[in-house]
Amino acid sequence: MKEIEIDRKDYEAFAPETYRKAVRGVICRDGRYLLVSGKYGDWKFPGGGMKTGETQTETLIREVKEETGYDVLPESLCPYLTVHERRAGSHGEILVMDSFYYFCEVGNAQSEQDLDPYEQEYGYQVQWHDLETAAAAMEALTETAMIPWTEREIAVMHMLIGHNIWRKMYRAALAVRNPRRVSDYVTCGEVSAAVLSKSGNIYTGVCVDTCSTLGICAERAAIFAMLAAGEQEIDKVLAILPDGTSGAPCGACRELMVQLNPKTCSNIEIMMDMETERTVKLGEITPAWWINME
Repeated sequence: MKEIEIDRKDYEAFAPETYRKAVRGVICRDGRYLLVSGKYGDWKFPGGGMKTGETQTETLIREVKEETGYDVLPESLCPYLTVHERRAGSHGEILVMDSFYYFCEVGNAQSEQDLDPYEQEYGYQVQWHDLETAAAAMEALTETAMIPWTEREIAVMHMLIGHNIWRKMYRAALAVRNPRRVSDYVTCGEVSAAVLSKSGNIYTGVCVDTCSTLGICAERAAIFAMLAAGEQEIDKVLAILPDGTSGAPCGACRELMVQLNPKTCSNIEIMMDMETERTVKLGEITPAWWINME
């Protein structure tokens, strides 16, 4: 399970601490997520605090049912993320909260909400909504004193948006991966790659290997496809290696990326491990190039 830390530093340093655990559901259907909106313009994933003696699964099932009216399918639960949060509590204390997010699915039937009094006061409404619009709406809020969880939910939404983009890139690269011998001298397709341009388009390519060094890496093949389409700014790069894993591009591919965008190439994101979604920036693995990258 991934972990992120959020410290709002909006509390007195020596205030007493209160610890809380919560469980929240990440529920997607047809590209939209089951979210709860409130009267202050906030959006959040359904879920809430654990009661004494409850397991995380029990808390998630209960909270999703109460806030949305949907029944979580227990067999669908998959751990996704833990958010460690420190912020001022409602009574001057430091609230230390761990929120456990799970991917899950719900049934089609929906009953009425069973909201607590404070949830009714906040005017919780249930909607299937896209994350980009929800995150943008919360980022535009100028007053969040009554909804201090917005920073946490925005962070999770952006992680999911990135997660979805990488999954699209992976599927695109996988679709063109087709290892084969073209002739006695040429093989291709053992490695495939996907490149995401700054405009949001995905371009793919495969490696070509020859007996006289005339071949090309999958990453450069994808970049050339991007250039042929009239684009040149790269946002993300993913390659699928022969064993199915991901990894860093070779020196020649990095050189091409640097020469294409010498002033912005340091921020190109490279997928290193698709299973854990570990990424690095090109600047981290290309720290001292012969071209000025500043």
